[in-house]
Amino acid sequence: MDKLVTLRFGEGSFEQGFPATLQVGEETDAASGLAMQLTTEVVGKLPPAPEVVALYQQWQTAYRQLGIATRLNAPDHQIKNVSRSASRAACQQVARQLRDRLNEWLRAESFRRVRETWFAALSPTDTVRLIVQTEDRLLQRLPWHLLELFEQHSHLEIALSAPTYQRVLQPPKPKGKVRILAILGNSAGIDVQGDRTLLMHLSPQADVTFLVEPDRKELSDRLWDQPWDILFFAGHSSTELAADPAGGDTGRIAINPSDSLTIEELHYALRNAATQGLKLAIFNSCDGLGLARALADLHIPQMVVMREPVPDRVAQEFLTSFLRTFVRGESLYLSVRRAREQLQVLENEFLCATWLPVICQNPAERPPTWQSLLGRLSKPAESPSPLPVAATRLHRRRLHRREVWQRRLRRVLRRVPMAIALSALAAGVVIGGRSLGWLQPVELATYDQMLRLRPAEQEQDPRLLIVTIDEQERQDLGQQSGPYWYSVSNANLNRLIEILDKSGARLIGIDLYRDLPIEPEAASLARQFRENPKVIGVCKVPVRGEGGIAPPADMAATRLGFSDFVEDKKERKVHQINAEARAIGEAIPGGIAPRPVASAAVSPSSQPQSRPGMVRRHLLAMREELSDETGCLPDFAFSTLLASRYLEAEQIPVEITPEVLKLGDRTYPLLRRRSGGYKAPNFDYRGAQVLLNYRTVRPLYDSPFRQVKISDVLSERVQPDLFQDRVVIVGYIPHDPQQSTDIWRTPIASIMDGVLVQAQMTSQLLSAAFNERPLLWTLPHGLEMLWIGGWAALGGLLVLLFKAPWRLLGAIALGLLLLGAIAQGVLILWGGWIPLVPAVLTFGLSTVLVTIYRYRLVQLTLLFFVNLILIMTRGQRFK
Repeated sequence: MDKLVTLRFGEGSFEQGFPATLQVGEETDAASGLAMQLTTEVVGKLPPAPEVVALYQQWQTAYRQLGIATRLNAPDHQIKNVSRSASRAACQQVARQLRDRLNEWLRAESFRRVRETWFAALSPTDTVRLIVQTEDRLLQRLPWHLLELFEQHSHLEIALSAPTYQRVLQPPKPKGKVRILAILGNSAGIDVQGDRTLLMHLSPQADVTFLVEPDRKELSDRLWDQPWDILFFAGHSSTELAADPAGGDTGRIAINPSDSLTIEELHYALRNAATQGLKLAIFNSCDGLGLARALADLHIPQMVVMREPVPDRVAQEFLTSFLRTFVRGESLYLSVRRAREQLQVLENEFLCATWLPVICQNPAERPPTWQSLLGRLSKPAESPSPLPVAATRLHRRRLHRREVWQRRLRRVLRRVPMAIALSALAAGVVIGGRSLGWLQPVELATYDQMLRLRPAEQEQDPRLLIVTIDEQERQDLGQQSGPYWYSVSNANLNRLIEILDKSGARLIGIDLYRDLPIEPEAASLARQFRENPKVIGVCKVPVRGEGGIAPPADMAATRLGFSDFVEDKKERKVHQINAEARAIGEAIPGGIAPRPVASAAVSPSSQPQSRPGMVRRHLLAMREELSDETGCLPDFAFSTLLASRYLEAEQIPVEITPEVLKLGDRTYPLLRRRSGGYKAPNFDYRGAQVLLNYRTVRPLYDSPFRQVKISDVLSERVQPDLFQDRVVIVGYIPHDPQQSTDIWRTPIASIMDGVLVQAQMTSQLLSAAFNERPLLWTLPHGLEMLWIGGWAALGGLLVLLFKAPWRLLGAIALGLLLLGAIAQGVLILWGGWIPLVPAVLTFGLSTVLVTIYRYRLVQLTLLFFVNLILIMTRGQRFK
């Protein structure tokens, strides 16, 4: 069933606002005597909008200055010598501004119930007659057809009406032709002959009587002589505005070159025509709203007028399209809509042509059809088949939800600039604090936890094997030399190398300091150091005033690597470091040499009673010039040298540049200053470094690497093929960690022996070269800032999108889970260290700041304390 909708505006103004009532009903049949059966009514209000008045007046001025000949008045009053292009641009700009402001006006919160009722009660498939009832003449002139509220309704047309109306009793229409009285008034400067030709050939069912430039008496006599169905006027017309904006406008038509009449001057004749059956008045002339207001007082059922001056061609095109559609049986409203929309093709030449035609309706009357004017009781033109009731309700619910989301989106967009500013503030605070190193301890601790959460490897690294030396073996197999006790004697070490060499070990790494001369009776060991290409030794580099440890005697320089680590520990003075290293070497029985780091910023080793240093980074090579005090001048770290020798045999070259590490055709960026979570200004970045990707294994294994005891090797209790083609590292691993200074904290273990750390470093280079496990990497500084800022923006956006507290809390929880999942997933799958702690802080801080802004918590808090102070003050006065 067709719908009749009335939007009634009460008494008000653009400075104070307008009360509004929306009534939705269903069209009734003619026999019921009612225009509609009311089903829904809702009340709202449009807020004050004085800028709408200014915009409409600007548009009206710009439109009338386009310099186009219209039917407003005689040609000697037309505007001449204007800049057409400038006027068009100005008119287009103001038209867009007026349209946007009108839509914004109807999106006001006080008008929300009206909008929601509209979407709930009406379907886009409904045929809708919308009547805007108001006394305010500017409200009547507004381009209501441009409102986005009506965009989805293709079978809707808008009419204007006064709030007061009355149904006029008319005699039944006898069967016969449609009687049309066509008045062709003053035609100076315009072509009304086109209108006449169209009416003459309108339809055989039309009986058209023409009055060409009549005088007042002739026009009045015709209106009294016989009943008319349609009154048509073409010529010049205008509206004289009254001083009171709420009413009093006077419409005037020029019936001939010398006479013009107001509707009041034809009052009785037109009232008689209305009582005799006049159904429709068409004024195809300029500025017809004043005529319509006067005719409404006579309760003329329907009128079609032009709201502004109309160009001659536009008037004729509209009349042609309208009458052609109307005569074919289409309803009056849809005929006007289609004719109006067809004027869009003329807007390149005649700007805003689609704004001009408008229906003025007596709400008590039903719009006529061509068949009803012929006196035939026939069904009106078929409208699209309605949807089933259930489907219609579902569609309305969907439209309502869409309107709710659209309204929420518009509200969000209005608050977006401030939310962006607050999110940027949150990101700036966190990034600033991070750059000063305030977040470094928390970030590193979080990084350690993320490493521990990674899944373990399935198997041990098959390329490495560790020959261990414990406390008892050190005592049994060691050797005293002056004040120092070597963990392995020269003879035992030489025999160990020979066994490993014969067993097919690819490389033999001696992770033991041997900085004293070799006695003559151990010449075979010296020869192994000097000539065996498989043997790799270690020494400690003297840097920044630290004392170094000399390499083994006769060890070739090309097979020598430094043992230094970079540990994450607070800065201590160099003299304190050296003193501790010297004290440790003298205090521990057996004199196990400590493994100092390559930085004066941290401790060289850990005393048995002190906390070991944390190793998270892998020092590949030194970058600063080394002193020659001890003869320890290697190019690469011990682990780097072992890995590079192994890979060279596999035809995989290793190259370290100032920026990257190249393992064959794979390239990995080196750590730079302030990479990842390392932001403290005093942190050590000396040397080529990468993050250490520790290998963990299932609980089935005690260690990521196969281990055998040195005593078992020397007594040949180990199968020789176990060493075949492996990198074998010899090192000290006591059962009691307190008996060693070469122990370290790592992200995956509270204590790890130095030889195991060396094995981890060697293993990670080999695994990366064979594309088994990636090296860990960090984002560039710019991408880190973008990542952190993005989560700040997301936190602010969630506050704007979700109003209900439980929904907001749920969204925040999901956001934090997503953030953690992304960071952990990137680390597991691709080895990336994504800033998690700064992102969480910016996300939370942005959420708090935007929440305070949205709910005005600052104002409420201040108001609470002000009221509290006032209450306390009054209480004191009362006492």
